[in-house]
Amino acid sequence: MSLRLTGLKNACLKAIEDLGRERTTIADVGCDHGFLGIDILKEQKSSLVNVIASDLRTGPLSAAAENVRSAGLEERIEMRLCDGLSGYRPGEADIIVISGMGAQQIASILDEGQKVVAKASFLVLSPHSKPEYMRYYGRVRGLRQTDERVICEEPGYYHIMTFSVDDFKAEGKVTEPRVFAYSDTELFGKKPDASELERKKAQIARALDQLKSTGGAGNDARIRELEFLLQKTIEHMEH
Repeated sequence: MSLRLTGLKNACLKAIEDLGRERTTIADVGCDHGFLGIDILKEQKSSLVNVIASDLRTGPLSAAAENVRSAGLEERIEMRLCDGLSGYRPGEADIIVISGMGAQQIASILDEGQKVVAKASFLVLSPHSKPEYMRYYGRVRGLRQTDERVICEEPGYYHIMTFSVDDFKAEGKVTEPRVFAYSDTELFGKKPDASELERKKAQIARALDQLKSTGGAGNDARIRELEFLLQKTIEHMEH
């Protein structure tokens, strides 16, 4: 299992725990080959935890369906062909997962499916670009960020963010911010302990070293962001 997939799975398992409901449905939007839902249900044995895996492409969805059959999880993972959240009903998904696309595309999917989002409890989002926009979008839309992890894996690094859906309102266009100030809540979700800070420091440092070693002017903004994250983490360790 890839580090990114493991990170997404762990974020979903934490959301299930925080939700505290006996029955939970996870929407894996843009499920590709369906491995995330399979991995979640391998750990969540309760038949009351289920997954809806959707994709707008028939090829990946067919491959996902075959993987689900091979895992013996046809009763707990429903396959659905749809674009974004267009094939979901409000109240159908408690946790919505979207990854593998840019932050602005994820934001567009959430805005277009606002009625579905408003009835969910948590969003697990992993944009492959512009994570600062994703954070800003969450704040503007009334989402409360509870966690963020940085996963270092070839060919780069990935942010995995969890948002609590408190008061989601998709009104107006969210413009891209020039600068976005981080808060402790957005960086850590809660006051972190020493071991969590050490783990995060090492994780960010590895991602930063890897990004610097690849070179290229296009990495400058991401390098600055990771340097800031590293600085904030060290500040927490000193206080």
